[in-house]
Amino acid sequence: MKYLKEFKNIEKFNYAYPPDFFDKEGVEKVASELGEEVDSYVGGGAYGFAFKLKSGKILKFTPNEYEVLAANRLRKRITSKHINSIYDVREISDSQIMDDEDRIWWAIVQDEVNVLPDDERRIYGTWHTSFLTNDISDKDFMRMIRQRAPYPHIEWWEKLLPQRQSIIKDLTKNGINKWEAHAGNVGFDKYGTFKVFDLEFDNDMEKKFTKNYQHQFGKMNKSIKAYEQFINEEFDKEFNKE
Repeated sequence: MKYLKEFKNIEKFNYAYPPDFFDKEGVEKVASELGEEVDSYVGGGAYGFAFKLKSGKILKFTPNEYEVLAANRLRKRITSKHINSIYDVREISDSQIMDDEDRIWWAIVQDEVNVLPDDERRIYGTWHTSFLTNDISDKDFMRMIRQRAPYPHIEWWEKLLPQRQSIIKDLTKNGINKWEAHAGNVGFDKYGTFKVFDLEFDNDMEKKFTKNYQHQFGKMNKSIKAYEQFINEEFDKEFNKE
């Protein structure tokens, strides 16, 4: 399948490169256990990689425990317009055994978001810290844009401005780190609503939820056992050699 060919061509440099067991069969095993089917490979970033499912959702794999903690909390209580909907968060049992760096990997099922194209990433990335701060009013923000930015930037920000206050409110209410809502972690849904899809808590919320770290992980859904048979077979092979 096409997604597998693209997946195998991911460069290791600057990526949380997936363990070798995340091949076509492995990814499909995880999706199947979640009641889903894989459609295509979407892409990878600093902390994981993702596949589109035939249901239209996204299946993301990540070793980032802080993202997992945030995603699991928001899965249970998300009512926010600008934070992407999360449907499932699971540990992949025994994944660290097959990972060269002994990392535990997690699977997150969430809505698909249309990521920003390169030109919009540059526009948003230049001004996003000012856009997301409570210290600047909408009026002052647009005054700054009109004074300093070229016209295409001004037009883009004018379209997004009506959503600004509700974006800030959603991130603040849920304790999301606003500076993680950078150009690589945001986009729009099919209705044009601004969405943050890669989440981490801010410092205060992170302290609250990592204080009882293992308890938080213990409250998650049942782990995925997709590799249990594979691991047992590998151990049997090694034992029989001896």
